[in-house]
Amino acid sequence: SYSLDAAVVHVADIIANTMQLGTSGERFVPPLDARAWDQIALKPSVLGPVLDQLEKQFAEVLNSIFPEQKND
Repeated sequence: SYSLDAAVVHVADIIANTMQLGTSGERFVPPLDARAWDQIALKPSVLGPVLDQLEKQFAEVLNSIFPEQKND
């Protein structure tokens, strides 16, 4: 009953690993389950803008937590 939630978390995990924003200890980016991608129904064309926005927001969060470090 939480398959959409699981699909979103799975895709987010792939994105975070690909962008090296964190790791679960895996040495390689896990494979994307095509069913998860299909379930969240995002067009591939939105991925670029989403990744750009994610980088900006991630840097803002780091800067708010660690203001003495330059994180961009």
